[in-house]
Amino acid sequence: MRQVIRRKEVGDLRSLLSRHRAAALTGGFGSGRRSILRALESEWDGTVIRAASSPLDEDTPLSGLGGLLAAVSASANGPSDPAELAADEIVPRMMAALRSIPGEEDTLILVPNADDMDMDSQRVLGQALRRLKSGRLHIVITVRSIDDDGPFASVPEIELADLSIAELIELARDLALARFGHTRIAEEAAQVAAHAAAGRPLAVSHILEEMAPSEMRGEIALSIPVRVGPASRPMIADYVEGLTPNAEALLRCLSLSPLTPLRPLARRLPGFWEAVDELESRGTIERRGAFLRIPHGFVRAMVQQSMGASERRRTHLVLAELSWRAAPAGALLMRDV
Repeated sequence: MRQVIRRKEVGDLRSLLSRHRAAALTGGFGSGRRSILRALESEWDGTVIRAASSPLDEDTPLSGLGGLLAAVSASANGPSDPAELAADEIVPRMMAALRSIPGEEDTLILVPNADDMDMDSQRVLGQALRRLKSGRLHIVITVRSIDDDGPFASVPEIELADLSIAELIELARDLALARFGHTRIAEEAAQVAAHAAAGRPLAVSHILEEMAPSEMRGEIALSIPVRVGPASRPMIADYVEGLTPNAEALLRCLSLSPLTPLRPLARRLPGFWEAVDELESRGTIERRGAFLRIPHGFVRAMVQQSMGASERRRTHLVLAELSWRAAPAGALLMRDV
């Protein structure tokens, strides 16, 4: 179903490959990069080769390039270990190995998560992509983003924008029908999943997987915030990993309410304004007048679910008391709706 949602981008990628021999697909985790590669692979007329990369090897120089050469069976044309080559030989030998792939039809090489490679491999691969101007070889990489001074600068790019609410609702309906066997999903359930997904198609899938069938059909009340499983963790990594203790404490407080007045927290939490700046700079939270909120539903859900029941209750009571002291009417905002 996700392939259908991103059908336009699949067409854009094929069009780009008709004009260039290399392309980059950029977007965050859960944006649909993998489904686009699957769709492109299924429609490709010639040979398709996938090269794997792992962040576990990022400290081993040229390990990513070695994996790429192994995937195309380059050992038959020379050493598959680039560490055996002199520095000025690596790119020419790599290009020769790639062009030696047998066959008459166009060959497609897919390199998912190329930015997980070690930096030396990224630089070499970037040089190879920029040199690839003609021939029957096509290479597509996926990365989170491309910086102007990064290893993949100047590689033709298709950036995956967030899906609209309407597109995510359509996806929720398709997934409910195809994957879960329901003839329909309640409009409210589709709306909740779409808004919580924050533009990412994979998030919709994870949210629906955690919904009870009766919730999905609208027979019982929906859980707010939505439930998400541990597989969603990589989608929120950029928002929550590596936070300072003060920022993490603030984020856990904010996860308990759709809107939280900031003044009571400013008086209670140490390093409050520095924590706000840190979280705002990542896009993890946003201000709405005198209130703070977590705009991404799946981020709020994951943070709240990481707290134990006693911690949630204790923090909720403290926040409610602080809000009541600041303004009795404001305490109503601490209810989790």
